[in-house]
Amino acid sequence: DSGYVRSMSMLAKSYENGIFTEKNSEKANEWYKKAAEKEEPYAMYKVARMYEHDDSVADKKKKALRESETIKLFTRAAELQNVHAQMKLAEFYGNGRYVKKSRKKRFEWLLHAANNGLMEAQELVAKCFEKGRGAEHNDGKAYKYYKLAGEQGSEYGKVKAKEYELFKFYK
Repeated sequence: DSGYVRSMSMLAKSYENGIFTEKNSEKANEWYKKAAEKEEPYAMYKVARMYEHDDSVADKKKKALRESETIKLFTRAAELQNVHAQMKLAEFYGNGRYVKKSRKKRFEWLLHAANNGLMEAQELVAKCFEKGRGAEHNDGKAYKYYKLAGEQGSEYGKVKAKEYELFKFYK
C-alpha cells in the first residue's frame, strides 16, 4: 500500500514537472491531494505549499480554515520526517506567520530538520547554539552542527568548524 501511495506522489510530480508527460498543474494538484489524504509526507508538504500560496480565498472564515489546514498539513508532514515541512514550521515559528512566534519551537523544528540531514538546518542550528537563540549557548554543539554542514559541502560550515578547531572554542 505504501508503494501505491508513493506512486501517486510520483505521478503528481511527473505532471508538475512534465516528466514522461505534458505538464499539467491541475492533474498534479489532484494527485498530490489524493496522496496527501493517505498521509504521504511529500504530498502533504506540496498540498500545504499550494494552500500557503493560494490567494484566491477572500472570505475571512474560509481563509482562517485554509490557514488552519495549511498548518495541520505542514505539521503532519514534519512529524512524518519531511525536512522541508520541518523547515517551513521553523520559518513560521520564527516569523509568527500562522502561529504564535516562538524561538523555542523554531529551534525544535530546525533541530529535527538538522538531525534529518538538511544542511541549511544544520547551519542554523549551529548558529542557535553559538548565539544562544532558542537554545542554550553550547560551543560544542555549535561546532558539531557546523562540522556536519561542512561535511555536506557548506563552505560556511567548513569555515566555522575550522575556526572552532583553531581557536579551541569547542568543549
